[in-house]
Amino acid sequence: MDWHYPRQHHYPGCCRRVWYQRVPHRTYDVPLTAIAVPHDSVSLAEGQRLVGVYHCASCHASKYEGREFLNVPNVARLIAPNLTAKLPDYSDAELVRLVRHAVKRDGSNAWMFASGMYTPITDADLGKMIGYLRTLKPVQGPDLGSNSYGPIGRALVVAGQFPIMAEAIDHTTVSPLGQDTTLVGRGKYLTMTACSGCHGGPELKGDPDPHMKSPALIIATAYKPDAFRHFLQTGEGGLTKKDCGMMSVMCREHFNNLTDRESDAIYAYLQTLPNGQVASK
Repeated sequence: MDWHYPRQHHYPGCCRRVWYQRVPHRTYDVPLTAIAVPHDSVSLAEGQRLVGVYHCASCHASKYEGREFLNVPNVARLIAPNLTAKLPDYSDAELVRLVRHAVKRDGSNAWMFASGMYTPITDADLGKMIGYLRTLKPVQGPDLGSNSYGPIGRALVVAGQFPIMAEAIDHTTVSPLGQDTTLVGRGKYLTMTACSGCHGGPELKGDPDPHMKSPALIIATAYKPDAFRHFLQTGEGGLTKKDCGMMSVMCREHFNNLTDRESDAIYAYLQTLPNGQVASK
């Protein structure tokens, strides 16, 4: 996203009227859906692993105590809330709706939440994740305040350049991802639900935004299988450089939760991308 979107903030009066009349108070009528949430020890352990794979702590902090995850002057200051404080207020079905549809308990949009990536997560995986999250003990987090938006941020929203996830998601379609249990099929599922949010959406074309700078995932074809698995597990050995910045951090802190078969599955799927082209959803 270009944080210097041209000229929109030169019309603050009009933008403010649209903003206060429409955006913050808009709600979305998405039905609640119940899924099975297991609480046995094996499922809870798998849920903990999956919460790691889907890198929830990268936004909500290591103990899920919440943190400021975006602060761009005149654009926005966005907060990932304290999950240990918020979770008790949500039913399991409300959590499902939040994760898959970016709709909060009060019906409003969950700003910058990764629902566009998480929508295809299967009932089985999501149920285990919710079960594990229910075991978290309350943690005292910092006093972060609430989301706030500057004049450029409000203009970006009005211009459609700042994503309103609850409007971008198709709430009526159930994704077929996760049903294909072949190695490549499993790899596509994991890639779309754990990687696409940073690497350019379902097309996996990368994100040149200065706050992201993520490459197109066709780059994975340059790795040997063992080197790719080692990179995901340790963050080391990113082709020409040992440390790949944020991606190395993501590997060390989150993707090291992937099993060897899952790492191999992601590699196998990425090898199917035609050279010079992008993935299809």
